[in-house]
Amino acid sequence: MQQTTRAMRKTGLEVLGDRPWGSHFCVFYETDEDLIEMLVPYFKAGVENNELCFWVLSDSLTEEGAWRALNRDIPDADRPLIRRSIEFMRSEDCYLKQGIFDLNRVTEEWGERLKRALDAGFDGIRVSGYAGWPQTREWPNFWKYEGSLNESIVDQRMIVLCTYSLIGSTGFDILDVAHTHQCAVSRRIGSWQIIETAALKEAKEEIERLNEELEQRVIDRTRALRRSEAYLAEAQSLSHTGSFGWNAASGKIWFSAETFRIFEFDRANPPDLARIVQQTHPQDRAFLEQTLDRARHEKTDFDLECRLLMPDGSVKHLQVVARAMVDDSGHVEFVGAVMDITRRRRAEEVQRVQESAREEMQRQLQQAAKMEAIGRLAGGIAHDFNNILGAILGYGELAQDNLSEGSAARRQVDQVMHAGARAKGLVDNILAFSRSGVSERVPLHLQSVVEETLELLAPSLPVEVRLERRLNAVDTAVLGDATQFHQVTMNLCTNAVQAMDQGGLLTVTLDRVTVGERHLLSHGTLSAGHYVRLTVSDTGSGIRPAVLERMFDPFFTTKRVGDGTGLGLALVHGIVADFGGTIDVETQIDAGTTFTIWLPAADETPKLWAESPGDVPRGHGETVMIVDDERPLVALAEETLARLGYEPVGFDSSVAALQAFRAEPQRFDLVLTDETMPDLTGTELAREIRQLRPNISIILMSGYSDTELSERAQAAGIIDVLRKPLARRDIAEPVARALRAGS
Repeated sequence: MQQTTRAMRKTGLEVLGDRPWGSHFCVFYETDEDLIEMLVPYFKAGVENNELCFWVLSDSLTEEGAWRALNRDIPDADRPLIRRSIEFMRSEDCYLKQGIFDLNRVTEEWGERLKRALDAGFDGIRVSGYAGWPQTREWPNFWKYEGSLNESIVDQRMIVLCTYSLIGSTGFDILDVAHTHQCAVSRRIGSWQIIETAALKEAKEEIERLNEELEQRVIDRTRALRRSEAYLAEAQSLSHTGSFGWNAASGKIWFSAETFRIFEFDRANPPDLARIVQQTHPQDRAFLEQTLDRARHEKTDFDLECRLLMPDGSVKHLQVVARAMVDDSGHVEFVGAVMDITRRRRAEEVQRVQESAREEMQRQLQQAAKMEAIGRLAGGIAHDFNNILGAILGYGELAQDNLSEGSAARRQVDQVMHAGARAKGLVDNILAFSRSGVSERVPLHLQSVVEETLELLAPSLPVEVRLERRLNAVDTAVLGDATQFHQVTMNLCTNAVQAMDQGGLLTVTLDRVTVGERHLLSHGTLSAGHYVRLTVSDTGSGIRPAVLERMFDPFFTTKRVGDGTGLGLALVHGIVADFGGTIDVETQIDAGTTFTIWLPAADETPKLWAESPGDVPRGHGETVMIVDDERPLVALAEETLARLGYEPVGFDSSVAALQAFRAEPQRFDLVLTDETMPDLTGTELAREIRQLRPNISIILMSGYSDTELSERAQAAGIIDVLRKPLARRDIAEPVARALRAGS
């Protein structure tokens, strides 16, 4: 149910007045006129309070009779609002289903009605319940239901008024009802009055007793605390730690003998605040006066360190700790201790260094927790996004088969497949970053990647930003991943454009450089060797020193909330480091910034065109069960496997798939199932299927795979785990391999 605060609501009943949300009370009545006298103003107030009202009708009162009663007291102009805001129910329809009273079902249905009311814009719901005495005696859980309402609606936007006819009731019935409600109302001597139940009276007496006990505990605890403070002050004196007292109102100060020795004051002359401030080191006086003044006005404890300048010119380091003790009249007196910590300064310096190290470790642990959270988020995103990509790439591949080479439509579908493959790579890299993984390094023409990135970037540049390209590394390769270097270039260029909010020049340079000796760069060291150098320069606002120190930290951003994640440059730094590169940053305020990426040149020449793969293996009519809760992916897999020569049978429910397998376990030659599904996951389905037929081959598909999933799949008897999205070959080869292994 919807939780809320205990806001007061008008009941419309003078005897009850205003009551908070979560109120549960009852009314005893003799005639329908008595009942209408209570319920009409009750529901009228509910409509005025913007509440959705539910009137559970008594056996003797019809819906037509209830409307007549409402119409007598409600102006014509308000009747459309009344009809929208009040719903009538029979007690049997409200409480029974198939003739049985189910406490949990009734409670859940009131929760559903409350949600419906809130979704429709009402502030809450108002209920009048009714159940005749013969019915309540026959429903064994009804009194349990009435009693449970006090707890189940206490924090809900609900007000419940239960109505009970006095006709047919017994004294025990009335007592049972009264004890299950917060209060009860009945007509007595011609007027409605609240009945105080025995339980309510007992509760009041218990509260009074507990209050008295609590007050006594506070008094005893206060006395014990003051005794402890006195013992502590004496212990400090015995340990050569001086004690003192200071009455802030009178200004009177008293010192213990040890405190006189620390300050080297003459005990014949009482100390005063002016003498103490005068002996304080000149550099600490203002701080001391401000601390004492704040403690005096705010009546708070204080803890400070200061230095004393002694008559012989030596300096003492003191720690002063005081507790503010406020009396009943509001006057404050400070009782504290003065410690000479001169000899401990060096030890405390060591302690501060250790504390800084602990704080740094804590920061690193928090950072690790953030990265773990990103990993979990990336896993969820990958699963959903890869399902979408699976349909795009799968149907795109099928469309390629139906289009002739060189046609305009085929070229367009090829571009869709190319973009889909890039999207798949981006998801892989997000996962790799969140797991601090390293992508596969292959020889790569970096200039092709940079050219493609700039072609994508150029149309989106503001008109006041001019792009200049100086790309001179056409014959040079690096070891890396095309999608990741696309991200590096795009992030650097995007940041450069954002730094030029008034327009400017964006220059992207790529060339091959030979470094003869070791160089120290802003963010690393450059060894001698052959490099490909990517430079991104802007003429923007530059980077402030404080930002320059932290700009590669994950989650650090100078943008407004919602405009940036703080992961862009962290991703750049991680990718460059993973592939053995180094970053150098040069910046000048109001003159611009230059990022230079140094990447080791590769000796191996990359292949510009991928070799054509061989023929994909085909089936011979084997029956393959396909299970995935995404219906489009089921249809795609069915069509793909059918073209490969298999007999696919698809299910978008793991429960339905298990039922089909249980009915005909020998029908299927192989099971191909998704992992993340409602009811039964893929691994759970695999365990159930293998109990029915231990030798069946099962392949698992998932949009996000890790070591935990692999171990879970192996334990379930799964022979292979495939990463979505899946191309035709990605399905054909594992399926053929699994069928060969199982034959």
